[in-house]
Amino acid sequence: MSQSAADALRVIIAAGVREVAINPNTALTAAEAGPVANAITAEVLPGVLHATNNERWFQSRVTWGAIVTIGTGVLGAVGVATDWLDADTAIAVGMGLGSAIGGVITLYGRWKARQPIGAAKR
Repeated sequence: MSQSAADALRVIIAAGVREVAINPNTALTAAEAGPVANAITAEVLPGVLHATNNERWFQSRVTWGAIVTIGTGVLGAVGVATDWLDADTAIAVGMGLGSAIGGVITLYGRWKARQPIGAAKR
């Protein structure tokens, strides 16, 4: 979600809260409308960002799964090996494990994700 979209959401929430505040059947006053709108926005915006896959890249489990998968592919392509294991075996094992681990992280991240990585738990 772009900054302008986040700002638009803030405006919509503020307008809704103002409508409630001017209703004579509610206890909310016009003076309280701003802080209430800010509190609602702070609570709702992270969920909207996450639901639309707009969290920052480093907060996405799917991104990290893809990074692991790509990284092991690159390491395998350049022939990273160790002294105690021949290069061909190391590459094959590394690429296989990396692809498997990356795939597992990606799937787990997508299935488990309820909010961005590092967001406050509710």
